[in-house]
Amino acid sequence: ITRDGSHISEQFQREFERIGIPCILIDLGNGEIPELPDAAGIVIVPDAFHADPALSGMEFLKSAFLLAKTNAGYLMEAAKEKAPF
Repeated sequence: ITRDGSHISEQFQREFERIGIPCILIDLGNGEIPELPDAAGIVIVPDAFHADPALSGMEFLKSAFLLAKTNAGYLMEAAKEKAPF
């Protein structure tokens, strides 16, 4: 789940973990795109209410697409083996 400034992502995380779905928060504002080999899905939450000036809307979209592209192989493999969401 991508981290946002209004704590919506933290609420998603708590709810997923409550129902038994392990997840982590990913900060797209630090410029690092992580590889997520165990991911069965990615939840992208834009920081619409407390947007970091260092991460403009266009930069956020680029980072979000790069996150999906970087992890596409893992996600496709998970779709075959696990139940993606």
